[in-house]
Amino acid sequence: MCYNTLMDKKLKDHQKYIEKELKAGVSGEKAAKLLAYHQNMTRNFQHERLIHLLVTFFFIAATLLIIGLYVAMMLSFYDPTLYICLGLLVLILSITDIFYVHHYYQLENGVQRLYELEKELLELN
Repeated sequence: MCYNTLMDKKLKDHQKYIEKELKAGVSGEKAAKLLAYHQNMTRNFQHERLIHLLVTFFFIAATLLIIGLYVAMMLSFYDPTLYICLGLLVLILSITDIFYVHHYYQLENGVQRLYELEKELLELN
C-alpha cells in the first residue's frame, strides 16, 4: 500500500522545508519566526491526526456493529438478500478500515518526525 494523499504531501513538504532551513543555518529572529511557523503547522497536523483518529474509530465501530448484525441474522433467520448485502457491507467497511488505519499510521509517524524537528529549532533559540 503505497499511496500519497494531499495531507501526506503537505507533511513531507513541510518537513523538507524545515530541514532545508536548518541546514542553511538559521539564527536570531529568523529562527524564532521559523519556530513559530513550525509550531503552527504542527498544531494543524495534530488536529488533522485527531480528526482521522475519530473517523477511523467511527468506521471500525460501524464495521463491528454490522458484523454483529450479520452474526445475529445468521443465528436467528436466513434471508439470502440481506445476508449478501450485509456481507458486502462488511467487506467494504473492512477495506475502508484498512486504508484509514494505514493513513492514520502515516500521519502519526509524520507528526512524530515534526517533534524531532521542533527540538532542533528550540535548540537554536
